[in-house]
Order: sequence, then C-alpha cells, then structure tokens
Amino acid sequence: ASGMQQLTFAAGQTEATITIVTNDDASVETDESFPVLLAGGVDYTVDPVNNGSTAIIHDNDVAPNPLVSVVATDGAGTEAVDGTDFTFTFSRTGDNSGALTVNYSIFPAPIDGATPGADFPAQTGTITFAAGSSTAVLQFDAIDDAIVENTELFSVVVGVGAGYDVDYPNASAGGSITDNDAFPPAVVSLTPATVEATEGDSLTFTFTR
Repeated sequence: ASGMQQLTFAAGQTEATITIVTNDDASVETDESFPVLLAGGVDYTVDPVNNGSTAIIHDNDVAPNPLVSVVATDGAGTEAVDGTDFTFTFSRTGDNSGALTVNYSIFPAPIDGATPGADFPAQTGTITFAAGSSTAVLQFDAIDDAIVENTELFSVVVGVGAGYDVDYPNASAGGSITDNDAFPPAVVSLTPATVEATEGDSLTFTFTR
C-alpha cells in the first residue's frame, strides 16, 4: 500500500523490518522504482542522514520476437522495359529500434514457373530492416528474353532466421511475368512453280506452311 504506514518496535527491540512483495506480471518494462521514506512522529527523531531508501524492481519479462510478413506491393511485371517490375514489402511487428536482417527465398511455380537467374535476376536471399523502420522493400525487374512463353509465376517466401519469427499466414507473396514475345507469322508456299499435264490428267499443286 502507498501512503503513510506505521512500524512498531517491540519493547527492547532495536531493529525492525518491513517486506514488500512485488507482483510478477507479464509486461515487458524498464526498471521501476519507488521511495521508502522515514517520516517524523512522536517520541523519536528522524536520522538526518539515513532517513530514506529507494526500491528498484527489475523486470523478468522478455519482449517476443517480431513477426515478419511479406506482401506484393506490385507483383505483376512484364518483359517489356517499362520501369521497375516487382516491389515486395516486408513488414515486422514490435520493437523496431534496431536493424534486423531477414532471410527469404524465391520459388518458381510448379507449372509455368519463373526461375531466378533466367526470368529475373537472382536475388541475395536477405533483406535488412533499417533501425526505426517497420518495413523493408525488395525490388527487381524481369529479364527480357526472346522466348515465347506463357505467363510465368513465382513466390517470395519469408525464411526462418535469428531475432524474428515468421508470420506464416502472411509469409508468401506471388508474382507473375507476362511475356512480350510472339511466334513469327506462318509462311505459306506453293509448289511446284510449273505443273504440266496432258488433257484428261490431273494437275496437283502443293501448299506448305
């Protein structure tokens, strides 16, 4: 209890103690303190030097690891040269006072998968949150090849690492690459250049593409 309290010395007693039990909560806190002060009263004089004490409570709780997630801020790209194709934003929860490096992988889809190093530049596999920032941004472009392809798909996935936990429901973001190549038009030919036949016979012309 706070406020004025009384302590009684028994007859013949020269020393008395008080005990205060702290509450073990689940909050992450800095050290907390409060003063215990000797107040004046009847039949005694307060020691002018030793008349107060400071109690300090040290916390025993640890902040949980931040959760890291990723979203496709812009996950649709083309092989055409038209600015940055892909932007993926990583987010972290909790205390962002320090820098944090996070692992990630990029996986091609099982069908029509876009392959790192072939369809877009291979990435480092790590991204760093700057101190004070709750987001980190990954950007890259598609590679403009000359191959006629279907729309290709890939996923950016947060990987496990030190100092954070993966927000598994939000740990993957998809991207797609739209091709800008087309098959050349078919070339149709007619042969032979001359066809001869006697009256009553047939003339055959061959068309090839």
